[in-house]
Amino acid sequence: MSVVEKVGAGKGRIEVRSDGSEAVLSELSYSYPLKLFSPRLSLPEIAVVYVLTYGGGLVAGDVVDLRVNIKDGRSLVLLTQVSLRQETRL
Repeated sequence: MSVVEKVGAGKGRIEVRSDGSEAVLSELSYSYPLKLFSPRLSLPEIAVVYVLTYGGGLVAGDVVDLRVNIKDGRSLVLLTQVSLRQETRL
């Protein structure tokens, strides 16, 4: 497991590596306004990370810098917030 260094504002790091047949997160670090969340899945060969922000979204002046390192041929799915617009039909 890598040593986690302090990350600056809006920065995050994700590292995925193998542990036998499983994909494991050897690093998951972030700082405000960025938030990273990884649920446990029934598919151990795939790592999943939700990329979120506090308050539901970024505002003017917010900057996000996400560094991702995927090792050993593993798989990572990144999911983010989405804004849904309701359509009005006439």
